Amino acid sequence: MSSERWLLSTLIAIHLVAVSAASLPDPRELDLVTPAVAAPPVDSIARIATPALNATVAALAPLEAQAYRFTAPIRALTRMYVQAGLRQKWNMFATPVTIDQYVRVAHYVRSSRDPGRIRVFRELALPGQPEDQVRVTHMFRDKAILNSFEALAVTRFEQSGADRFSELDPIASYFSNRFRAAYLAPDEAITQTEIWFGRAPTPATGGRLTDSQLQNRWAVLRRYRDGPVDAAAPATTLQLGALQGESDIVWRLEYVKNR
Repeated sequence: MSSERWLLSTLIAIHLVAVSAASLPDPRELDLVTPAVAAPPVDSIARIATPALNATVAALAPLEAQAYRFTAPIRALTRMYVQAGLRQKWNMFATPVTIDQYVRVAHYVRSSRDPGRIRVFRELALPGQPEDQVRVTHMFRDKAILNSFEALAVTRFEQSGADRFSELDPIASYFSNRFRAAYLAPDEAITQTEIWFGRAPTPATGGRLTDSQLQNRWAVLRRYRDGPVDAAAPATTLQLGALQGESDIVWRLEYVKNR
């Protein structure tokens, strides 16, 4: 084998080792494995598969933790190479989403004609398409928004107690610029932008939301479909982590930026 082939083979091997080591999730990121709730009697597949899968996961979990510790020196050596843009997340099946997710953006607007008054406009950022209609195409904007929140969660996990939320800056900039261009008059300006993450419960295995629960939630979401909603300004300054409720959706304030 020529020296060029040896060099190429070595580089490929280093790349594969670096990517493989980086793909191992930190055991702290994985949800604790607990036995699943007993499946409904009519679900014969779940009755058989759930105990077997639980036993398999329980046996593999310690091995994953050992592999993560064993590859720590490799990750330390290859961290800069992986962070250059090669890092991938492979935990989509390890931590499945167990809630319905929504994102809401609030714009605080001041006008030079009435400087003492602040108006608040809310709009729905996620999902980008109505839930109560058939969706034949996919909005990649939704994926970008969820990726930003995932990056924020990783930052908070790795830097406990950190108040950084710059991962959401692109979301705030996109919706602020769009709102400004479409709705604001020349004498109006956005003074503050908020991003809220909404959670709504999903039914347990074998269950379903009632028609009234669905209709109430969709009624809330439809209001935002007609354009930004003019809402009352809060009486006091809201802090990160503040909660608000609409139907069965609980909104949590994740981002605040003053302009």
